[in-house]
Formats: sequence, structure tokens, C-alpha cells
Amino acid sequence: MPPSLHPPRVTFWHTTYYWRVRAAKGSVEFSSWSSVWSFTTKFVYRGGWRLENIESGKTGVVIVYWYGYRAENVVENSPADGKFHWKNLELRLNGVIVPAEKIITFASEGRSAFGQGYGYYSMVPGNWIRIQLDTPLKRGDKVSLKWVPLNLILVENTIY
Repeated sequence: MPPSLHPPRVTFWHTTYYWRVRAAKGSVEFSSWSSVWSFTTKFVYRGGWRLENIESGKTGVVIVYWYGYRAENVVENSPADGKFHWKNLELRLNGVIVPAEKIITFASEGRSAFGQGYGYYSMVPGNWIRIQLDTPLKRGDKVSLKWVPLNLILVENTIY
């Protein structure tokens, strides 16, 4: 795809900038310094996430990461119980977290996350997660994908 369809992800992590000013008359006379002013940047996230297979009657949801930099620590494969758990990403159905244990296929950094051992798994563009739901989607259901560290909804779809 053309680069214009894939803008880079830009991240500013709540950085605070400070400044003050003073007037100058020539190179010899200066006023007192002003008060200190500041502003804080907000987090800006640009990465492409899609929810696919979001239709009435479907029991499988697919999360696709289609552009951006590496999405860190999306899920954890826990040594305590040998199951997947959400880390920095959550799939929600009508506001309720769909357990990561429902993941049936997961491409992490270009390879299957199954059988790769315990630890945290990240995603790069082109990776996907397929989740099996307990009941079929129905009209009015809302499916959303949340980036947990920032409480940021990445994408949300309502079934019509």
C-alpha cells in the first residue's frame, strides 16, 4: 500500500515542557524574566487495528494489527496455568472482557504463539489473533479493542 495509507505511529508520553521569556532592548537592557509557563503533551497513538468477522451469528472474532510499530506485550502465556492472559490489549464484548483463554490462533511477530513457551507476546503489522466466543454475536452487541496502559479504545464495532 502507498505510504500515505500508513502514517507512522507517534508517541508523546505526557511530556511537560517549560519556558519563560524576557524583553531585550538592544544587547544591553533586559526586563525581568516572566513567570514560568508550561504545557503537557498528551499521548497520541497511530497504529492500525481492525476487528474482523464482526457480524450477527458469528462466533469467531479476529483482531488484526495492520500497521504501526511493534505492539509490545499484547498477551502473556502464564507459567502458573499455561493459559493466555491479556496484558496490554483487551477484547471486550458489551463492556465485558473476553478472556484471552478464548484465543484459538495467534500470530505473534510473524509466527504462531502456540508452543513457543511462557512469557509476553508482542505483535507486528500483519499479525492477528482469532478468538472463539461462547455465544454468537447478535444485533446490538458492541465489540471493542482496548489498549490497557492508556485506557484507550483502539477500535469499536456495533452489530447492526
